[in-house]
Amino acid sequence: MNESVFARFITIVTDPVRTMNAVREHPRWAAAALATVLLVAVYSGVTMHITGPEQVDMMQDTRIGEMMGPEQLDNMYAKYDDISVKDRVMAGLSGGIGTLIAVFIVALVYMLFGKLAGGAGTFRQILGVVAWAHYVGMGLNSIVKLPIVLAKGTSLDVSLGPAILVVERGVTDPIYQLLSMFDLFTVWTVILIVLGFESVHGFARNKAVTVVVGAWLLMSFTMFGVSRLFI
Repeated sequence: MNESVFARFITIVTDPVRTMNAVREHPRWAAAALATVLLVAVYSGVTMHITGPEQVDMMQDTRIGEMMGPEQLDNMYAKYDDISVKDRVMAGLSGGIGTLIAVFIVALVYMLFGKLAGGAGTFRQILGVVAWAHYVGMGLNSIVKLPIVLAKGTSLDVSLGPAILVVERGVTDPIYQLLSMFDLFTVWTVILIVLGFESVHGFARNKAVTVVVGAWLLMSFTMFGVSRLFI
């Protein structure tokens, strides 16, 4: 199935089965990864004046914040008092590079689980599946949340999932963090990867769901556990 890369940015949303079949033949992971990096970079740079101070706020209530003196925290806040274009560009680059690294790590984990389950897909194909799925889960997610964050002036209570029901607990609350795992775009991403495993590995639907959801839960609960060590 020879589909143009530009069409794929649309069909991954409107016809994901067709797109994942195309990924099997032509992964074109770099195009998806680049688009995702750019979208996340835009979000990171534009919202820096909001998300930066909020990250310092959250840090104060963690073990890391307790080890830092008031002067260090004040210096961190001061960085966001007068943000230059260069600062926003650097924040965007940082967010984009972090996203790219995350996509590769996630692809490696899914590759391992797929191979253990007897999958025949190559790493390039799995990277294609993960990259296109995260174009939705991270890239489009960032653009959807961008106007909401700017309008509210905060990113802390912006949730597109069940976590919105317990937002008053705060983002460091374990219940909030657990429910955040089931954000709309996160679930959408997992579904896309399931479709990708069906196409690339030739798995039946039930097997693809079991392998993908198992890998996703392992990664999600590992990150949850590690984050709780610092709170």
